[in-house]
Amino acid sequence: MGKIVIFCAGVSSVNSAPRKQVEALLINVPNAGKSLKSILKTKELIQNLNPKYVKLDSGGYPVLNYEDNLRKKLGYTGIASPPGLIDQLLDCDPNAPLSISGKFNLMPWHVVTTAFELQITTMLALDLPVRRLKKLADQEFEFLQKLPINVKWAIDTWVYHRKLDLTTPLLLPVQCYNIRQFDSFYDFIKYLSFAGFALPVRFMKYYQIAPFLVRFYEVGCREHVHLLGTYSFFTIALAAYFARHYFEVVSLDAQSWWINASQHNYLKPSDLTPQLAIDGHYPHGFLENCDCCPWCRYQDLSTIAMMENPELCDFYARHNFWVTERCAEDLYNAADDPHAYRTFLLGRTHKEADVNRLCDILENADMQLRGRR
Repeated sequence: MGKIVIFCAGVSSVNSAPRKQVEALLINVPNAGKSLKSILKTKELIQNLNPKYVKLDSGGYPVLNYEDNLRKKLGYTGIASPPGLIDQLLDCDPNAPLSISGKFNLMPWHVVTTAFELQITTMLALDLPVRRLKKLADQEFEFLQKLPINVKWAIDTWVYHRKLDLTTPLLLPVQCYNIRQFDSFYDFIKYLSFAGFALPVRFMKYYQIAPFLVRFYEVGCREHVHLLGTYSFFTIALAAYFARHYFEVVSLDAQSWWINASQHNYLKPSDLTPQLAIDGHYPHGFLENCDCCPWCRYQDLSTIAMMENPELCDFYARHNFWVTERCAEDLYNAADDPHAYRTFLLGRTHKEADVNRLCDILENADMQLRGRR
């Protein structure tokens, strides 16, 4: 029996955190490691928030932004990467400061040295994300053109990790669209020693994530799986079951708690559905459904309606992150077996079809992995 951990992402200062202390904090290399000043600021942030877990994201998303900006600059619309992109990424200088603006300079050495300076608890290798593409042929081309650099960066991060004698668990990001592509990537890195995998799931549903979790377990991963960029209810439900039965740690991160707060959405405690409040009008049962939330418990609708930004956004942010953590805890505690889980989930959400689909997936996973436990 493992554990599920909800990482708080998007926090740049104590004032932007959902509360004074958080259990798990996600920081990223481009922000935390770009200068000595940034490292000192991040150390202060970690000290003030006092998290039990600190995860260092390598900065793959800024690399993808760099690619997108290069496409716009060149007016390039092809499926292939913009001309010169890969060469520029491979030409980064480890002796020059990290930079994601102006002349781009980010490589595995920057990731590992940032981890070394901050003494974090888990880190991700550097990766070049695949883009969101619909056509299968385009997905295959995208995967294949980025496979060499993703393999190289994974290996280079591992080499530097050993060179600095870091004991920080290392996760390898998985940038692919299907299991066959994952197997191709895994063939190149399977002889490395690492703690687990990080799966970016920005454009994946829970039923698309599940086969990856099964495959991770099949290739011997037991320690840690991290799902990047999601707090959706059914993805958390999937993660909670796998944390309960298969992996030592399954963790998730996203900024949806703050994104929804900035749009004046509060997340329903039962299934994290965003609920929009407009001009002081709230969905029925807003407070009744969240009387356990420390920030809602002593409020009434008239008080909330009188709030203005930034107080109102702060209120929603605190509420949203709190109910996300509690939801994950409730799902983990209920994830005993697919039959009992189905009954519990039907009491939390009206999406019966998704509940049945998820529990069928879990039953199939149990049958497939039964002999491997």
